[in-house]
Order: sequence, then structure tokens, then C-alpha cells
Amino acid sequence: MFLKAWHEGRLTVRWVPEEEPATEGLFPDEARILTAAGPAPVGRIAPGDRIWRREGRPLPVLGIERRMLRPEPLGDPRGWPVRLAQEALGRALPLRALLLSPGQRVAPTGGASTPVAAVALVDGCRILQRPPERAVPVTRLLLAEAALVQVESLLVMAAPRPALLASDPLSEGRPRGTRRTSASG
Repeated sequence: MFLKAWHEGRLTVRWVPEEEPATEGLFPDEARILTAAGPAPVGRIAPGDRIWRREGRPLPVLGIERRMLRPEPLGDPRGWPVRLAQEALGRALPLRALLLSPGQRVAPTGGASTPVAAVALVDGCRILQRPPERAVPVTRLLLAEAALVQVESLLVMAAPRPALLASDPLSEGRPRGTRRTSASG
């Protein structure tokens, strides 16, 4: 996959091989997430944007991954996304229908509740687990730390960005090169 990352005022793009087709933490591009500037479609978020989180100050987006969630490769029902109908969990929760990965953790009754996997909420009526009917563009937000963010008025856990290598320029505590001195002689 191509990884777009924001570092020291520059946007970089690099190829990162995927070990497995993970679906955790993917949000449909059309879903609205609360940013420091107000609600915005996830598909328009860019590295450097700041998203609102329950824990306080806005959190900067370090990078993004974009892909298509297609019905064909999702043959195993355990990997099918969970679809929450509009207001499936109560008034304005979610504000609009929302598609989530089965392991995506959500706070079903607001900020005071403990986040649970979306698949645990399936009720066969307003919350269903099934393959998408069409290809859906999705985005994974890469953050410095895990945080509950507001997507379609629902608190959803956004996972931290994994450090790819110890020398990764976006990893905190990046090792700095040591200056070598040569002995004269």
C-alpha cells in the first residue's frame, strides 16, 4: 500500500508492504468525522489535519491509508463489515448509517460507556454484519496514539499508527545518527 505521511512540514509518499489484509480502523470516506474545524468527510482528511478526540486536545493525523473495501475478497463471514443503521443505538447514534469493521471498537451509549467490538452489537435488525453491496472507498487514519474519535456522532476508537521501523521518521523517539570520528594516523 502507499502511505502518505506528514513530517516536518513535508508530505511524503512511500510504499509499505502489507503483511495481511487488515480491516481494523477503516472508515468509509463519506462518513463525517469531527475535526478541530468541524465535521468533515473522512475521505477529505489529510496528514496534518487535527481531529477531535474525547480525551481533550485535538490529535494530528500523521498519515492516511486509502483503499477499496470490495465484496469479493470478503468470503469469510467473520470479516464482513458491520452496518449500523441511522440511530440504531439511540437518538443520533449514529447520525447517519455507518459501516465499520467487525473488530472496530465503539462506545455504544456515548462517552461513559466502555468501547465494545462492533460485531458484538449485531442485532439482526438495525445492526447487521454482511458484505458490502458495492465497492466502498475507505480510509484508515494513522494517529500518534489510540483515541476515541467522533464519527457520525458515535464515539469510535481510532488505533495508533504502528511504527514500521525503529528509524521511521514519524516514530516518536526517533533514533538520531551518531557522529563518527575517524582516528588520524
